[in-house]
Amino acid sequence: MLQAIRERAQGWIAWAIVLLISIPFALWGIQQYLGGGGEPVVAKVGGRKITQREFDDSFRRFRMQLRERLGPSFDISSLDDAKLHEQVLNSMIRSDVILQAAVDMGMRAGNDLIRGAIAGMPAFQVQGRFDRDAYERALRLQGLSPKMFEQQVRSSIVSRELSSGIQGSAFLTAGELRNAQQLRDQQRGLAYVVFRAADFLPTEPVKDADVTGYYRGHSSEFVSPERVKVAYLELDAKSLGATAKVSDQELQDYFDEHHDDFAAPEQRRARHILIPLAKGASADAVAKAQKKAAEILTRLKAGESFASLAKELSGDPGSAAQGGELGWFERGVMDPAFEKAVFAMKPGEVKGPVRSAFGLHIIQLEAVRPGEAVDLASVKDKVLAAVRAAKGERMFYDESDGLANLSYEHPDTLEPAAKALGLKVQESGWLQRSGNPGIFASSKVAAAAFSDDVLVQRYNSEPIELGPEHVLVLRVTDHQEESTKPLEKVREQIVEILRHQRAAERAREAGEALLKELRAGTGLQVEAAAQGLKLARPGLVTRDAAKVPPAILAEAFKLPKPAAGGISYGETVLNGGDFVVMAVDQVKEGGGQSAPDPRQGTAAAAAERARADGVFRDYVDYLKRHTEISITPRS
Repeated sequence: MLQAIRERAQGWIAWAIVLLISIPFALWGIQQYLGGGGEPVVAKVGGRKITQREFDDSFRRFRMQLRERLGPSFDISSLDDAKLHEQVLNSMIRSDVILQAAVDMGMRAGNDLIRGAIAGMPAFQVQGRFDRDAYERALRLQGLSPKMFEQQVRSSIVSRELSSGIQGSAFLTAGELRNAQQLRDQQRGLAYVVFRAADFLPTEPVKDADVTGYYRGHSSEFVSPERVKVAYLELDAKSLGATAKVSDQELQDYFDEHHDDFAAPEQRRARHILIPLAKGASADAVAKAQKKAAEILTRLKAGESFASLAKELSGDPGSAAQGGELGWFERGVMDPAFEKAVFAMKPGEVKGPVRSAFGLHIIQLEAVRPGEAVDLASVKDKVLAAVRAAKGERMFYDESDGLANLSYEHPDTLEPAAKALGLKVQESGWLQRSGNPGIFASSKVAAAAFSDDVLVQRYNSEPIELGPEHVLVLRVTDHQEESTKPLEKVREQIVEILRHQRAAERAREAGEALLKELRAGTGLQVEAAAQGLKLARPGLVTRDAAKVPPAILAEAFKLPKPAAGGISYGETVLNGGDFVVMAVDQVKEGGGQSAPDPRQGTAAAAAERARADGVFRDYVDYLKRHTEISITPRS
């Protein structure tokens, strides 16, 4: 058959077939080249596409940030994925709209500004300084390249500048500020009754059918979170030093070299009078300061009290009220020029003017406390601790590179690194994405353990920095996916849930029956007495009254203002299902008649912040209305 086809596939007929086959392939290839076959797009904002990969990365980072922020209270089963997807996508669209508006206005962020912003981020610093390795390691855990992260920072800075500009233009009139203050300071006459759910717990048993029904309808509430077990190697300078052997000669050598660290240093107590003078002060300013110093010295020589003159004339707000008293200090604490002068003086001597970075000083040395010499025997424990700490640091830095290299060269086992460095491979218990104990509490550990390289590929992690001279390398040894707990394990929990639900329903029924009586014309005090209910009467309360539960206050201040001689009734439910019936019998307006200073007072500041936020929110809504936005429906 194939031979027959081959023999007939000659001449113009064959070429026609080839051409017909080639055209679809060529067109398909061109479409792919032009982007028709690119990765899926979840939304279009103006001229920019938000790809599925961008969205997935943002969603993953949002979940990680949520987990870190909530800590042990993070419960993945309580999250609605559909709502989270919508929230993340809306946030990305909002950011794109703001950024596009800022770029259209010609706003830019230079490279120096970007580099400075990144260098100042604590997450990328080691001992207070930017560390390139920490920076690249953190980005790898986030699945970002430096270029991608720098672009994110650039976009963030540009968007923030636009936000600040718009919000900074918002203001409130004097009348609006006065109204805001009056609302904040308003007081309401309050009384309420609480129907405690605990008082309505049912005595009849919960039916098995109800338990099964609840379990089926709320299975997401009974999910065991994803978890892993890890094997790990821990390298810690403190632990290394604690077991290090130290000879008597090493102790002596260290003590001789660092003798001053263990001896009590000489200390001096002094007073001063400061005449402030900027570092680059003009000649006229310097001359005026010197003239003032000369006048002070003259008054001191005439017998006036140094302390009195310091209280009267010193420009140092920290010591002037104490008569210029600086207390005891040793070398290395004060400004170098000031310190040099003080440690060259004799007790009772007055010297000046002495120029420092702060200005001109008139100094009086009050007393000297000589340093105390010590011998090795008296401080042996301190010297031993210092030697071991130094040894531990050296051992740590000697071995940390080896740990990193060996765990990388043998990505599927920790044994070679453990053997070479004399470390023990340890095993963890079950770890979750947050809320782990001990050394696993760091979010860096969870991020590494649940990363694709470690969890999916089963490679060793990179060294995870837990603190100064303290790192961890781990690998996953066991993994359990998120799963629903069987009914029998959660039966008692469901029984308690259903009992409390029924109790809350009965508390509500009792409360609503009371409300019905109150609205028929009887008073809360009368009904409470008749039914044997405990009536709480806090009287006039403000919005932040400490003795009233916040949920009750919030509802009380939403109730309509009662007519003269009348009462407004309301209800609310507290955590735990307690039902509250409340009554507001008067409203007392707060604030004075005169407008507050717009730049003073918490009420004015809060009101202006709220206005600024509202103005920017309206501006973003305007941008959205005037930007072509399309969202691809989720399949």
